[in-house]
Amino acid sequence: MGIDIKSSRGQHPDPILAADEGYISRINVSRAGYGNALYIDHPSGYTTVYGHLKSFHPSIDSIVQKIQADSQSFEITYYPDSLLIPVRKGQEIAKMGNSGSSHGPHLHFEIRETKSEAPLNPMRFNIKPIDKVAPIIPKVKIYYLDNKFAEIDGKILTPTVNGSNYTLPKQKIGAWRIGIGIQAYDPMVYNKNGIHKMEMFVDDKKVYQFAFDSITFDDTRYINAHIDYKYYKKTKTRLHRLFKLPGNQLPSINSIEPIINLYKDKPQKVLINISDFEGNISSLAFDVERSEDIAPPTPKIFNYFIPHNEANIVEQNNIKLIFPERALYEDLFLYVNSSSSEYLTNVYHIGNEITPLHRPLKLIIDSLRIDSSLMDKVCLLECTKPDRISTYGGNWKDGHFVASVSSFGNYAIGIDTIAPEIKPIQKSDNFSKSSRMSFIISDNFSDSGSARGLRYNATINGQWAKFAYDLKTKKITHHFDTPPENKSHHLVLEVTDDRNNTRRLEKNFIR
Repeated sequence: MGIDIKSSRGQHPDPILAADEGYISRINVSRAGYGNALYIDHPSGYTTVYGHLKSFHPSIDSIVQKIQADSQSFEITYYPDSLLIPVRKGQEIAKMGNSGSSHGPHLHFEIRETKSEAPLNPMRFNIKPIDKVAPIIPKVKIYYLDNKFAEIDGKILTPTVNGSNYTLPKQKIGAWRIGIGIQAYDPMVYNKNGIHKMEMFVDDKKVYQFAFDSITFDDTRYINAHIDYKYYKKTKTRLHRLFKLPGNQLPSINSIEPIINLYKDKPQKVLINISDFEGNISSLAFDVERSEDIAPPTPKIFNYFIPHNEANIVEQNNIKLIFPERALYEDLFLYVNSSSSEYLTNVYHIGNEITPLHRPLKLIIDSLRIDSSLMDKVCLLECTKPDRISTYGGNWKDGHFVASVSSFGNYAIGIDTIAPEIKPIQKSDNFSKSSRMSFIISDNFSDSGSARGLRYNATINGQWAKFAYDLKTKKITHHFDTPPENKSHHLVLEVTDDRNNTRRLEKNFIR
């Protein structure tokens, strides 16, 4: 949704300055996402966003501290009045950091239209380094397609490169029609950045184009249809798909006639141009024709056919799956079965996790016989990966257990009666020479779907105490704001999971 900017000095925390005059319209403090973040509305009609901050400027932090204390919560979203925190262009507003879902110190920077909140490409505003290097094309995929343009086979190829010109030998393909996928990135400033524009020509006729200048938050999930999601799940490599799946409504794609019909003894010239924002272009060229032998499609194993553009209900034994409209990007041959398990129910194998979902499904499970004392401990467990069991939460409705699932995979009903763990980081209870107190908090299940993350509350001498939460390290930290007096204090810390299991730690410490 924006660009990531590293430290200009090779270290942090760099000072973060307001890009233009305006006022702070939103302050976010979160364990995940952008972490500590500021939003500035400008008279020009744009909003700039600054994410993963280490700390706010003291003039802003004093307001944040008050909001946190009043709400007795570390995580806050606050919308100040337009007159409360005006800023000048170049005024320091924060320090660069690594908060939230960040994996190294940097500034996540966005420019949005204030009215629509649609993020825009910041490079349109001349915020960019010097870039004279053309995009890189490491891999090409040729998709063998059936008469409904669904993939029946494919092959990965590595092109030969000469400068910014990439080529493949002539391709003789055992299919009636094909689509093309490309791995490409812009190596600007040592990072593997996204490309800006891609065009495909067949015999000099443009058949496909996309350019990333703006994308709304409502459209971001369509990226799972634009890339080869199956290949990504298997390899963690993203391929741009140069043909549009039926359910892909990403508006930046202009898909004219991207499916290439093949002819025997009649080669066609394919040319793909890939450019970055500065207009540096790499090209891939090759010829393709149909071979004598047509590859037969692989037989599909399925027990339900789900059209991509229709609402649908699947019922099997005691489970029901409700597909909303536009849940899929292409028609689905769905296989559902179950196997015995150690949980309250069988494990329900619902499709394959390499198939993306655009909208979550509702999973309803009947015929559960649960002791009334354990009803509120029942939860939906995702057990696709045996080494990482996640709770999807869920709730009871009219005697049925209902949960929302955002991906295909393996699910079962379980009971969670285990309270979270609290582990002190400091071994001593004497903090006279320490400026902070930290604990690791963890749970037996990770959280997905509608399940809430760990909640916690702490008091020192009966007064609410703020503990900052770093989700990456599972660490909560309290920073002492008064000088040590070598006195005894009383800490009460409670941590609660999604099913309201609570662990309580109570102890005295010296500070």
